Amino acid sequence: MLTLIAAACAPAPTAATAFSSDALGSIRINVTVPGDPDADPPTQDQTLPVDIPLTGVASGTWDTGDTGQFDVDLALDSGSFPLDVPGIGILTITYSINDVATGSGSFDPQTGIGGFDTSIVFTVDSVDLLGPIPPPCDLAFGMSLNGMIDPGTGMLGVGQDGFAVTPPAETDCGGLGGIFGDLLGGPDNSVTLSFQVGPVLEPGS
Repeated sequence: MLTLIAAACAPAPTAATAFSSDALGSIRINVTVPGDPDADPPTQDQTLPVDIPLTGVASGTWDTGDTGQFDVDLALDSGSFPLDVPGIGILTITYSINDVATGSGSFDPQTGIGGFDTSIVFTVDSVDLLGPIPPPCDLAFGMSLNGMIDPGTGMLGVGQDGFAVTPPAETDCGGLGGIFGDLLGGPDNSVTLSFQVGPVLEPGS
């Protein structure tokens, strides 16, 4: 009898969908370069769009049977991007993302709408004309990504405008931490990310 009661009271098993797929996205940071009113001729402030590609592998689980709990590990690749600096030219910044970014949140099992929070630690490795940048030279991008998992394709698409940035200390990056914080830590930013999770399932299916 006790066995039957325990079985009746036990929670229903969840339908956890496991996934591992290629991740693709980008970070956009609009960098404002101050003008020089004392120059001849005077120069105006300029906004430089910085696009940082995101590629890698997303793996995790999604509870499609009950809570919609979503957990993901983002193993993102190193890379580089160009920065067109007025008066200097195009510089190439090489970066690495050495730590797996863990994320947690939820997506509605029926509609696929939801999101998750994560933090990506971005390390500046080298810059043209400067060579290797002494460590540490890290920026932490704290993100609350919202979007949906497409019911037809199972493709997750999320994004955020205005994510938080923790810049390096001014003494980091060989004493250039303040400069890299100004270049990459501006609040005028956005991020998009997509990867395959799986179809949206009706509870109990």
